[in-house]
Amino acid sequence: MRAVVLTDLRIRTILIALSISKLFDSADLLLARATIDNPEYGSQSPSWYKWLKVILLKRMHSLKVVETCPDISLADSPGTLSSLISITHDHKAIPRTYPRIYRALQHQVAGSLSLEAFIKYNAYKEVFVFNGRLASSEPLTNLAGSESDISTWYYEWGTIPHHYTLTKSRIHDIKARSLKTIYLYEHRNLFPWGVDLLEKATSYIDSKLNNRFCKFYKESTDLCFDAAIFLSSPHELLAIDKKFVGDNDLEFVSYILNTLPPNSKIAIRAHPNMRSDPSYGCMIREIDQLSINHQVTIYDPFSPVDSYSLIKNSGFVAVNQSSIAVDAFFIGANLYVHNPNQYKLYIDYCQSAPMPDKLLILAQLCVIESYVDQVPFDVREIVAGKALRLFDDIFVKSE
Repeated sequence: MRAVVLTDLRIRTILIALSISKLFDSADLLLARATIDNPEYGSQSPSWYKWLKVILLKRMHSLKVVETCPDISLADSPGTLSSLISITHDHKAIPRTYPRIYRALQHQVAGSLSLEAFIKYNAYKEVFVFNGRLASSEPLTNLAGSESDISTWYYEWGTIPHHYTLTKSRIHDIKARSLKTIYLYEHRNLFPWGVDLLEKATSYIDSKLNNRFCKFYKESTDLCFDAAIFLSSPHELLAIDKKFVGDNDLEFVSYILNTLPPNSKIAIRAHPNMRSDPSYGCMIREIDQLSINHQVTIYDPFSPVDSYSLIKNSGFVAVNQSSIAVDAFFIGANLYVHNPNQYKLYIDYCQSAPMPDKLLILAQLCVIESYVDQVPFDVREIVAGKALRLFDDIFVKSE
């Protein structure tokens, strides 16, 4: 038996769940009652609109609504804080500052725990769940424990329009996904998409160096620095399992500052996403306090200064968890990537290649990662011997 779990009622999430259920002859569509009664992730849909979707899904797709078990009390999970930070975009979010949202998320956890009990009781063998780090889904990651015979898959919105990702490893298990990408690059000639991979890589380099942030931050600077430090998007990284993302930005900045000689001239650039973080000023002040032994210029998320001019004018560039690492590598910076994320793994992998091959190798890895596990909404069959076949968590055309 298979189950596709709806963890929220956004239209796009529903479309993905329905697409997955259509891949198989039979798959139950499950929804926790707590998701209907409480604000779902990132949405404040009115109750009547949610119930309308539920009624339609019940009639057209036999949706099963799972009531919250009466013996399950409101509780926290790692996904509760993760959802709170993601919804508010506030990396300093705590239950006391957002009590109404946090209370609703606790109900979501109870609903997810009830789903877990329902899935085990009904002996489902394969379960598809959204994301895996939210209040409505994180408890379901326990289904794939070492002693469990339940196979768990994670789906997420795709980077390609009208596509979604479907992976066997946790969505934020960056190392697992990166090692798989490297494996696929090394065996690219076995796959249909390997034919035009170089062409796509060349286009990727061009688009990467002319992205929307380049157009937004237009003011160049002639100031020169010993080092430029680029921060990550804090509300996207906090409350995710540390084994997946490594050090946070304060730990990263402290490490870099302690490795540089005293009185070094340093530029610290805030991530553009911090513009929507109401607590970004707290992080800026904390970093400023760490920088007393150096000449530090902090560029906040609203600064119009071009990041590329900071990269070009710095003797050393340090990045934690941001794709600016790829830009810096393409530009030719003396680059250090702190956490063992995909950028560090990819850059380390291609360092031994001569120029310009190493740039193309990195671009190919980024291209493979961005599209190879994307599944179109209209896929109907994913059974061995038919039009498509399943290669671990990657969908490719059959030979």
